[in-house]
Amino acid sequence: KNTQAQVRILWSNPYLTFEVPEQRHRIAKLLSDPIETELAEVVHTPLEELKSILFKQLHEQNSNIEALHEIKKFVYLISDKKNEVQAEKIARIFANHNIETKTCIYVKNTKESIRRHRQLLVQARAVLICADSEISWLRSKLFDVVKTSGYGKKEPFKVSGLIVSETQKVKLPSGIPKDFMLIPESDLDANLAIFVNRLNEKNG
Repeated sequence: KNTQAQVRILWSNPYLTFEVPEQRHRIAKLLSDPIETELAEVVHTPLEELKSILFKQLHEQNSNIEALHEIKKFVYLISDKKNEVQAEKIARIFANHNIETKTCIYVKNTKESIRRHRQLLVQARAVLICADSEISWLRSKLFDVVKTSGYGKKEPFKVSGLIVSETQKVKLPSGIPKDFMLIPESDLDANLAIFVNRLNEKNG
């Protein structure tokens, strides 16, 4: 199972025998299911080789765990491709306040982009979503803010928020931080100053 920063592995024994054909069919169906195998490493090896793979994965996880959980002094700016220009403008505003931002380039349903996204959620001191995007994508990112402890984040975000347009209606999911900010895009310099002030207050 995939817990926090652990890797999810689906293993099948190549020497496994079946009493009835239906058993073989069920396992083959499971291993070919795109939902079940998403972000999973499918391993079809003898048991001894599986042990070697597991020991290697555990060693890599233990080597990186301190870096993964370390809280960095940056704002994670979540943006989709449609809002790259606005995201760059927001990054410049933060830079004027001597605040570093990091973004993640999303490639739909790729293991690396999802891994990087969750790593930045864990490491960031604050998070800001900039996405006038489809509802399902936006809700997914809002839920990620709620689920960060499940990804290995030890402390809550100092500040979190969402850039919204005048016509945009957003239903925040249960569990979102009570001080989560809805920031109007009409006057970003002034409105982001409030975000920055809250961040500096909590850093002090």
